[in-house]
Amino acid sequence: MTLTPAAIRIRADRMGAELDPAASGGAVPTVADVRAAATAAGVVYGFDRRGVEAALQRWIAGEAPPGPLPIARGTLPKPPRAERIDLVRAPATHGAEDAVDFRAQGRFVSVHRGERIGVWWPPAPGQPGHRVDGSELPAEGAEPPRFEALDRVRLEPGEHGEQVLYAEADGALVVEDGWRLSVVDVLHIDGDVDLSTGHIESTGSVVISGSVRSSFRVVAAHDVEVEGSVEDAEVVAGGTLRVHGGVLGGEFGRLRAVRSLSVRYAQNARILCEGDVVLLDSDLASEITSGGEIRAVEGRGRLSGGVYRAARSVRAQEFGSPLGAQTLVVVGIDRELDTELAALGAELATLERAVDQAVRAHAAGTGPVPLSRERAAALRRMIRRRGELQRTQDRLEARARDLAAFLAQRGPSAQALRAAHTGVTVELAGARLRLEESVGPRVFDAESM
Repeated sequence: MTLTPAAIRIRADRMGAELDPAASGGAVPTVADVRAAATAAGVVYGFDRRGVEAALQRWIAGEAPPGPLPIARGTLPKPPRAERIDLVRAPATHGAEDAVDFRAQGRFVSVHRGERIGVWWPPAPGQPGHRVDGSELPAEGAEPPRFEALDRVRLEPGEHGEQVLYAEADGALVVEDGWRLSVVDVLHIDGDVDLSTGHIESTGSVVISGSVRSSFRVVAAHDVEVEGSVEDAEVVAGGTLRVHGGVLGGEFGRLRAVRSLSVRYAQNARILCEGDVVLLDSDLASEITSGGEIRAVEGRGRLSGGVYRAARSVRAQEFGSPLGAQTLVVVGIDRELDTELAALGAELATLERAVDQAVRAHAAGTGPVPLSRERAAALRRMIRRRGELQRTQDRLEARARDLAAFLAQRGPSAQALRAAHTGVTVELAGARLRLEESVGPRVFDAESM
């Protein structure tokens, strides 16, 4: 049979079209009949062939349409794609809901050169829709992009219109205003390290204009400078560590540096440095270990009530206090160095085996099958860590050689420029001397012990 265009009704909004079953004269039309009548009536978009076929099959089986039969429908415009940044490691991290560590919700993430930071999906315009008569429904345009790749962030095009972000240097990933990304080698913290910043970790250096509050952690691969004080907090520097204020220790806190470490004063602190430790005033009841010299010759210059271990020498205005505070000064044996070298060697050997096993396991596979993304990332991390350990081992071994040469030529010494008080014990290369009374300026060395 032949349907006339009059059998097709197009909705007033032109977003749909229907067949009037009564116009067929009781006979079941074919799909071709319906399509031809729809085209003649001006329906050129959105013809629902499958839906029409299914309805006609039911009609043939005796289930006539109870009313108008939908045969075509238009499409609404698709909304524009919103701009989005998906970071591999977001600056803010959360624990379980019942055990959130707010200190870990930092605003900065430590990244390495060449590391994938994340993906930027730029805004994209919407896609137009269509009415059944073929006329277009315009789509909304895209909003202007807000994303900015600042210093040391590289973009590479992805497969679906996205841009993949990579770090071009070691440092800290900083996200400003949610859209401006940069990798900085010197991370400046304006104010205190507290709940507003979370823990700080950087593969570069860190400068803090305020203080490091209790129970927070600052770790940097290079230098750390704190213009305020350090409470019961952990601060670790791969280079130099300088605290302009004081250090108040507790159960959590410790300070550690590789090259040198200086503070104005310390109390009940744990301080460890491979190089020299300098106090610009005094210390009370701390445990200070230095791979070089401990020096407190400015201000009051007092080392009192604590344990002071140095590989080369200890110099201060005063050892102990007039009240007889129990004070231990040990010079000449760097047990920390020996312990660290042993632990480093064990970890390096374990890592060497892990890298070797991973490479052998991949090579044993059949065919040139690439590593999965997860295994490749894990292998890169192991190789990077192996390189870090090897460099650390080389540095510590060189330090051990230098220390041995120094002790052979000059020997360890401890010097009280003003006084050494009752209660002070000095230990040099195994020889031990306890002061039963205060003495004036004195140098403790191999000859005087």
